[in-house]
Amino acid sequence: MQREPETIPVPQPPKAKPRCRSCHQEIADAAKVCHLCGRPQNPVLNFFRYSDLISIGILIISIWQLTQALQQRVDASEAYAKAESALVKAVAAESRILEARRDVLEISAAVIDIADMIPNVTGFGAGTGDEDRAKLKKISESLKLRIRELKK
Repeated sequence: MQREPETIPVPQPPKAKPRCRSCHQEIADAAKVCHLCGRPQNPVLNFFRYSDLISIGILIISIWQLTQALQQRVDASEAYAKAESALVKAVAAESRILEARRDVLEISAAVIDIADMIPNVTGFGAGTGDEDRAKLKKISESLKLRIRELKK
């Protein structure tokens, strides 16, 4: 009988100890938290480390501020459009006022001319008396002064 060759067991390299997911130091096989850095070893919990949460919070606040700034920009654009419309209306109103002022000046000039002519009129009613002429002269001078003021 032949003897079977004896098999010599090949030594297995020692099993590598697990490493911490954060600091990469060796930890116990069943460790849920690293004894050195205190980080959880659960991949889901380790993903949401404190610095990551702070970064996510800052990102959310930044997005909120961006939306607020965009809304304020829209509001400012609307206010600008309303102000521009009001300015156009004000310019149109000013133009109408200047036109009315010119009309008033023309009518006043005509009234003054008439007032200057009335004392010279004779005919039916035998013209105007001295008292009426004085009143007309006073009115005429007052209108001339007012026209000078309006022209300024």
